[in-house]
Amino acid sequence: MKKLLLLAFTSLLVLTAPMFRANANFQSPGGEPLCGARICLRSTQYFSANFKRLKFWPRDILISGVNLNHPVEVTNSNAILSALRNPSSAPLAEFNRQYVTAQLSMAMMPLTAVYSSVKSSISCYGVDFQPVKLSTGVTITPDSTTEALFSQCDVVAILPPDSEERAQDMHALAQILAKLNGTCR
Repeated sequence: MKKLLLLAFTSLLVLTAPMFRANANFQSPGGEPLCGARICLRSTQYFSANFKRLKFWPRDILISGVNLNHPVEVTNSNAILSALRNPSSAPLAEFNRQYVTAQLSMAMMPLTAVYSSVKSSISCYGVDFQPVKLSTGVTITPDSTTEALFSQCDVVAILPPDSEERAQDMHALAQILAKLNGTCR
């Protein structure tokens, strides 16, 4: 029953949020990933140390397990700093640390810049990893767009908390995000 509900929810999310299509891989006619605009993805340490001095565009930040899995405003420094500074190595804490970091990087840019940058492949950031098949059925590869990655982060963040598959997905996504975060040049 849980898998059926997950499948229905995932399908609904993909249909109702076309800017976050899960399998969006954009490649040139030669098969090379397209590298357009890129997000300046800063490190967790950067945001942890400088959060209160930074200027953000009005955005909502999704922190799994916080606020009943409803996004919090970027100005909610208590929730955000708690996620960034949580020293636990548990999959949820690791995932939240890395995903909040990526979302904060996006919140430092106007939405128009974010929309154009999420079409770039993950490999455009110089990041390489083995393909990861998630319990949602989606496989994230270096040729996947950052849009596909962030979409799957949203889906996994709101899955039921008692799932071992969710913990595995969170760990895998956190590993990819950790490679991306801090690639700002």
